[in-house]
Amino acid sequence: VDFICEKPYQTCLITSDEHYISHVLEILVSNAFKYTKKGYVKMTYECEDTGITIKVIDTGMGIPKDKQEMIFGRFEKLDTFNQGTGLGLSICKTIVEHLQGDISVKSEIGKGSCFTVTLPFDRKTED
Repeated sequence: VDFICEKPYQTCLITSDEHYISHVLEILVSNAFKYTKKGYVKMTYECEDTGITIKVIDTGMGIPKDKQEMIFGRFEKLDTFNQGTGLGLSICKTIVEHLQGDISVKSEIGKGSCFTVTLPFDRKTED
């Protein structure tokens, strides 16, 4: 499985809690690798006037449509054969909401998933 870290900008500076953001990215990337047996895991972002959008995309097994909202609940797991407590995505959701952001998933069985985190921030201009 290839890991692609796509950095579309020379710099994108935001003011936020780096530990929280690092923890969210660690969970999302770790989960992507856990459920991807071939292909890639890609992490990318977009800076916008109102905030930053971070995406973790994989070519893994995918998540059924009827399970996509429930995976953000505590102790929710889609399978029993992968290691974990089912708390990772719940923790991500709590952190992202604490930072006044949003987390969502789009996924298709057999094609993979795209987790999107949107975090607001005030863009600073240089004087």
